[in-house]
Parts: sequence; structure tokens; C-alpha cells
Amino acid sequence: DLWSNQISLCCSLQKTITMKDAERLEFLAQRLKFWFSDANLAKDRFLGEKMAENQQGYVALSEFLIFNKVKQVQGTIDHLKAAALQCKGVLKLSRDGTSVKRTKPFARPTDET
Repeated sequence: DLWSNQISLCCSLQKTITMKDAERLEFLAQRLKFWFSDANLAKDRFLGEKMAENQQGYVALSEFLIFNKVKQVQGTIDHLKAAALQCKGVLKLSRDGTSVKRTKPFARPTDET
């Protein structure tokens, strides 16, 4: 009957949306891990400067909204917050949930030449 077909369609659409959100969160979690990695921070002046602006090394999640990779997946602050929470042990969310930092401080390599 028509009613059960609509319910079935609704449920299948909901699964698709949920799956896309799960994929988006996984993608953003991987990007956050990369952006805060030693290898990236050794070269990334922008993110290094943002970390230095905060005494504890936090970077506002809103800063990542300008990143092309975040724009490509239509990431929001809530997506970034959820993605940061998936990076337990690597990243830490601020108490107010607006910023993220590495759990292990970054020591910029020094030139020994």
C-alpha cells in the first residue's frame, strides 16, 4: 500500500543520509589528524600560527571552515566537533567545544645547518 511504501522510502533515505554523514565525519577526522600531524605542521605556517595564538595550542573549529577540503564535503562546526571527538588520543576538544588541539604538543624541528 502507498503508506508503507512512503515509510519504506523515508527509512531508506534516512539510512543514505546517515551513511553520508558517517563518511563525512570519517573524512573530516582523517583530515584533522593530518592537519595536526608532525609532518604537516612542520610545513603549515597558517595552522602553526593559529596554534601559537592560543597559549594552550587550541585552534578554533571555525578556522577550518575556510579549508577547501571542509568546503568540499559541506562540513559544519558540528561536523568538525564530532570528527574531533573521533580523534581521541590524538586531538582534544576544548571544554566549550569550540576549539581543538593536539594531545601531544608539537615541537617544531630546528634547522641544524
